[in-house]
Amino acid sequence: MSEHDCRRGSTRVEALGLFLSALIFAGLCFCATSTVNAWQVEPPLIEICDNGIDDDADGLTDCDDDDCVDSAPCLGIPVEICDNGIDDDFDDAVDCADDDCANSAACLLCGDACIFGELVCGVDLDADFPKSACSLTRGSPVDFYTLVVPEGSEQVTINLTAPYDTYLALYDENCALVELDDDGGLGLNSSITREMPAGTYLVGASSFSSTASGDFVLSASCNEPFNQAALCIDCVVGEADCGEGTTGNFPETTCSRETGQELDLYMVDVPPEGGRLLLTLESTEFAPYLQLFDESCISLGTAAAFDGVARLNLEVLGGLHYIGVSGTITPAAGEFTLTVECRETIPPEQICAECQVGEIACDGTAEGVFPESGCLSSRSNATGQQVDIYQFVVEEDLEYVIELTSLDNDGNGASDYDTYLELYDENCIQIALDDDGGMNLNSRLAQYLTAGTYFIGASSYSAAPTATGAYTLGVTCQDPIDRCIDCEVALISCAIPENGTFPMTECTRASGQGLDLYSLVIAGGDLTIDLTGDYDTYMQFFDENCGLMAEDDDGGDGFNSRLVLADLAAGVYYVGVSSYGQGVTGGFSLTATCQSGDNFCVRCRVGEVVPEQAVDGVLGASECTLPPFDQPIEVYSFQVTEPFSGRIAVSSESFDPTVALFNDLCDETAFNDNCGAGSDAACLNVDLKPGSYSIVVSSEDQGAMGDFSLVVLPLTDDNVFSRGDGNGDGVLELTDAIIILNYLFLGGGEPACLEAADSDNDASVSLTDGVLILTYLFRGGNAPALPGPPGVDSGCGPDTDIPGSVGDLGCETYTGCQ
Repeated sequence: MSEHDCRRGSTRVEALGLFLSALIFAGLCFCATSTVNAWQVEPPLIEICDNGIDDDADGLTDCDDDDCVDSAPCLGIPVEICDNGIDDDFDDAVDCADDDCANSAACLLCGDACIFGELVCGVDLDADFPKSACSLTRGSPVDFYTLVVPEGSEQVTINLTAPYDTYLALYDENCALVELDDDGGLGLNSSITREMPAGTYLVGASSFSSTASGDFVLSASCNEPFNQAALCIDCVVGEADCGEGTTGNFPETTCSRETGQELDLYMVDVPPEGGRLLLTLESTEFAPYLQLFDESCISLGTAAAFDGVARLNLEVLGGLHYIGVSGTITPAAGEFTLTVECRETIPPEQICAECQVGEIACDGTAEGVFPESGCLSSRSNATGQQVDIYQFVVEEDLEYVIELTSLDNDGNGASDYDTYLELYDENCIQIALDDDGGMNLNSRLAQYLTAGTYFIGASSYSAAPTATGAYTLGVTCQDPIDRCIDCEVALISCAIPENGTFPMTECTRASGQGLDLYSLVIAGGDLTIDLTGDYDTYMQFFDENCGLMAEDDDGGDGFNSRLVLADLAAGVYYVGVSSYGQGVTGGFSLTATCQSGDNFCVRCRVGEVVPEQAVDGVLGASECTLPPFDQPIEVYSFQVTEPFSGRIAVSSESFDPTVALFNDLCDETAFNDNCGAGSDAACLNVDLKPGSYSIVVSSEDQGAMGDFSLVVLPLTDDNVFSRGDGNGDGVLELTDAIIILNYLFLGGGEPACLEAADSDNDASVSLTDGVLILTYLFRGGNAPALPGPPGVDSGCGPDTDIPGSVGDLGCETYTGCQ
């Protein structure tokens, strides 16, 4: 049972008693369940109890069926159905005139409050809109006018014209929808043409927008039912010959085409082998309209006027055809000229030879009026577009920029038509195409060509008769650009926005717009790139060999660009920052967001490290391990936005830590398992360029787990020293040991940098520190702990102890690194 059927069987029932109410309530529930689940299962066959049909195919109809014996109709209780135009309950009131139906949806839409007059066939109706509060189900307001279609005038065309975007609705007298139309007329106007049985209809004048208002003109033409087959018998007024022009005075018959405009037919005999018919209908007295019929009077194509000329270019079979001369609008009358050309069909491989209109050389130009050849393009997306061919001889291997520009002959600042460029090799095989690569609707190709003969096709995007006009074709020769080398501006990193001004180079993409490249190193996985600017942006994405992988114009918000790329391999890529239009400049922001790739640097990441902020972690918490020894690891991201020099340090009281640094590709670049003598920490001195890095905390001890602290300390003028250099003169010598011993045992002054004096970094200055220095200097013992000592490793650096920790003794003054 459909929703409609169920509604009909359970509406407008009044005081039918408890039994009937329960029956109707059950029916409504069944209807709701059927409607909700209609998309899931095939609905069961249900007997409709008021139509006299055996709906469920059980051999019984209506009241003979067990499903219906207790229904209202079979119990003799009349129920008014509100959408069928029948007096079901025999109270002498039909549908909307019946109190049971006055408030139904159908009656409210087409009720008296929504009807404002009568539309008469052949008489224009002028009115303002809207007049009522009625609206179509789509939400736009609607005013209805009745239309009576007489017997013998069942071919009806209804037109609604207004200075706003109109919408036309047609209902029958029972408010059943017949047809809707938005832009079936000229421009944004509406039109409906159909056969309508004699009777009364409701024509709704509406708008596409729910807020539009203003005056409109509504008209209806009612004619005898359209008989297209009779046109080619009754409407022929003459003959037209291939290669000749025919002049006449339109109209000469009373025939009309299906939309109501008058029509005269001219016969033309196409050679038996068939070919192409090029038809041109011109008039200065009315807007011409062309229509071509085959010998069976079946329409093959139509063309409306542009600047007083209608053109058709169609491939046809041999034999008799009929050319229809008509007007775009009614009424239309006046003199005209019809020109007919019959041409052989040119195979695609012969277009370059048969359709040439000229030659062009390197750094040369050619001017023409499109179309000149009358040949049809063979490009795969062609729908009747013509093409003019120019031969182009390439003398040396270079990059060639080909531009096709439609001229502004009207002086209104716009091109006459939307151009289209085609490029063929010496065998007339298409090798490149372009639509709007140039400014506005013009075309541009940048192609690397080796020496040889090529053919350039000047064409149009549209096959419409309006696609015609003067053009300029130009070819520029230039050395090819290695974009990945010549156009690179900077390196960008994941999650770090790059802000800049476009353009920074003189590079261009193939269609002529500027192009700057930004290299990006990723560890693989998914990548989302956003390009936002104060201009209409355009973005391209290249592989490491500068091969174009993807591009986007407005994939982001507004005129901004966005690319979403999945399952990329680890490696170097290039992001191209560009603009939609040529000659555009402006500021932009470029951001690459990298998501889980197939490597532990991304997959095992548990947090992010910020300089001078200690991070506390637990080794083993992420359950990630590092092959091949399956040692537990914890991974932290470290984003470097500008060159960074400093130290990465990990300390733990639970295990002996190690620390490693990995780059964007998840390749290990540095490793350390000890900060020096007496230290239980791991340290790395780093000097990093901007980019994305991963810091990996682990241990070389099997099964190591427990708490740890991680800190990244930048190098500054006041936080660097060399371990063991107690007097801060930048040299490790006997004096440094003496200073420590004098401080400890002879009442000497406290060293200005206690961390430097703590040569074994055991969180205290003691006898062992002096002994360590003497042993290192004179017995070849272990060197003092990092940083330093002077002359070892970097010589200078920040304390490996986390600021504020027990091991951080402080360093008030140290001048040896200045």
